[in-house]
This record gives sequence, structure tokens and C-alpha cells, in this order.
Amino acid sequence: MLFSNLILVYALIMSLNNPISIIIQASGHVKEYHVPVEIFTLLCVPATFILFKLGFPAYSTYIVMIIAAVASHAVRLICLKKYYKLFSYSEYIKSFILPAFAITIITSFIIFLIHSSIMNASLRIFTVVFLSVVCVVVLTIFIGLTKTEKDVLKQLFSILLRKIGIL
Repeated sequence: MLFSNLILVYALIMSLNNPISIIIQASGHVKEYHVPVEIFTLLCVPATFILFKLGFPAYSTYIVMIIAAVASHAVRLICLKKYYKLFSYSEYIKSFILPAFAITIITSFIIFLIHSSIMNASLRIFTVVFLSVVCVVVLTIFIGLTKTEKDVLKQLFSILLRKIGIL
């Protein structure tokens, strides 16, 4: 269970990186970006080796990876600010990190409650998967999207409904 949770945390942190990488690559500063970012990735191997030599448990590898991912993300943000002047740390935190964190926490709490209250394994997995998707979609619409994004989503949804003949 611990390994799964640590992998999920790592994957969540890593999912933040792709948009930043695309912006930096589009600006043409690939080398200046990848060298400092990948240093942290490469440091995982010696750091893990040292921890294992000191007798730390196997899951410490994932903790090292998570720390490296957070450090790499900080470097990504610094590079983004350097090469894309319009980027704002406070706006990034306010409009992206906080809503994403809220969606993750609320969904996790709901899923934890459902998971611990249903004893039948088949019903539990179906319910958890279904409610995970529903919670993320609903919370993203209400918490994660700006008014402009909600308006675009409404337009796309009405176009879709017209095409399939409902409206």
C-alpha cells in the first residue's frame, strides 16, 4: 500500500511538468532547461545507493524520487519565469496548484470513505472507479475551471448536443 501511495504522489508531481516543458521547448531554450532539471533526476541513483548503504528501507527510493521531482519542478518554474516573462508564480499557485490540490484532497477523502464502507470487493472497485471519475470531473468543472473555460465547455457541449440531435 505504501509503495502504491508513493508512486501516486510521484506521478501527480510529474504530471505538472509536461505543460512547462512544452512552453520551454517552444521558446528554444531546451539545453538551458533540461540540464539543470535532469541533474536532480540523475542524483536519485547515488542518493538511493547511499540510503541503502545506510540501511534505509526500500520505499526510501520513492521518497528520494519525490524530493527530486519537487526540486525539478521548482527548477522548471524558475526556467519558465526566466524564458516566459508573463509567467507569475502567484497566479500559477492561485489558479492551478490550489484548485488541483483541493480536487485531489476532496476526491481522495470521498474515495477513502467509499472504499472503507463497502465490503464487497467487486462492488467496491466498481464504485471507487466510477466515483473517482465523477468526482474529478464535477470538481474540475466547479473548482478547477475559470469562468472563460466554463463558457467554452458549455459551447462545446451545446455543439455536441446539436450534432447528435438532442437540441
